[in-house]
Amino acid sequence: MALLFERVNLYFALLGGTFGVMIGGLIPMACTIKLFGINDETRPTLIFMSTMAVICFLGGITSVLFPI
Repeated sequence: MALLFERVNLYFALLGGTFGVMIGGLIPMACTIKLFGINDETRPTLIFMSTMAVICFLGGITSVLFPI
């Protein structure tokens, strides 16, 4: 794969960041919804988890596209 693409580490970083966000935020959120459902008590937590997942995903993409 490294022979066909230049800077292949950026692709692996993007894949790792994407799956890291899924494992760290979206899977626990799905488990919470499955166990407790969406009610007034869990709604703020789910909104916070969704917001943080989106922010972390955008941060991962930004770090791959614009490395320091």
